[in-house]
Amino acid sequence: MEGDGRSRKPVMAETSYPPSPNLSKTSIGTFDECERQYALHYLWIELSQPVKREAWFQRALMKWSLLVGQVVDDVITEAIRRYYDKREWPENWEKGVERILEEYETWTEVFIEHYRTPGERPPKDGDGGVRFARQPLENVFYGEYPTQEDWEGARKRCNELIEVFRASGLMERLAGYATDTWRPPPRSAAPWFEWEGIPVYAKYDFAITAPEETLVFEWKTGRMSERAENDALDQLHTYAFYAQHAWNSEPESTRLVGVWLGVPINAEAASQCIHEARVDPQRLDRLKDRWRKRYALLNERLAQVKERRCSLLEAFPPTGVARGRCKACNFRLCEYHPQSKGSEST
Repeated sequence: MEGDGRSRKPVMAETSYPPSPNLSKTSIGTFDECERQYALHYLWIELSQPVKREAWFQRALMKWSLLVGQVVDDVITEAIRRYYDKREWPENWEKGVERILEEYETWTEVFIEHYRTPGERPPKDGDGGVRFARQPLENVFYGEYPTQEDWEGARKRCNELIEVFRASGLMERLAGYATDTWRPPPRSAAPWFEWEGIPVYAKYDFAITAPEETLVFEWKTGRMSERAENDALDQLHTYAFYAQHAWNSEPESTRLVGVWLGVPINAEAASQCIHEARVDPQRLDRLKDRWRKRYALLNERLAQVKERRCSLLEAFPPTGVARGRCKACNFRLCEYHPQSKGSEST
């Protein structure tokens, strides 16, 4: 990389969104699962109509199985912003869960209305009376409606996970830091940086930049396993790298905090849901190497498309078919999806 004219020091984002292609933990994982799914989600702008519009809408969809985790993340983020602004935690957390669940339901209806209107784009903040854009639910979009029992189960699980967060002692710990050291996630576009010419997202859940230490947080609502913890550490190392250059944090004094909320609901388990680690230079080097290789591969594929040597979908084949990933994919416009709704378009 030396002498290629690209700086090794990250350049912090000055615009709302990075250029394409860009990298994130999620996009790297999507590519590894299925290259076709990656292209439809992250490179849809390169497609031709009518597939382009279909991909634009379908890329926004969220699996029902992910709803609980997203609502819990939203509720905790709102609570942190409330304390940051008003120095008080919410009085009624269950009410917050209820309201945000309703917003996902309402947003999905607004999203479907936009989809059914010829020429209309996906909705944005404020549409349908919803302050902030939510992810539309995939099953509802495709006409597979959850039952009242499903909604009650989601609500119950959200409240259980929130209760673990409240019992963990973390709120008291955070309140011990001056709020001018708090770094709630931005309300607008997710943070990103550019390193060696590579745009990388760093969508941290929360951070504190005190004079003596930096803490970066990742909320996790699933059960902790060796693989899940390894993935979380990769995410947290990306955030630590961002913190080093966005806030001048020292790697040696940066702590990576994974908060695993999917533990049994009792005081002892809740107190053990917080797992902390230090920055591992070797892990960070492995991440950087992965960024270099993936970014080079993506640009090589896109060059073939731009030079008209192949189409986007030819450049990114459906590698998820052999891995049995099609059923879990959002993109029913793809002819390989078992419930394909647009094979003639692709």
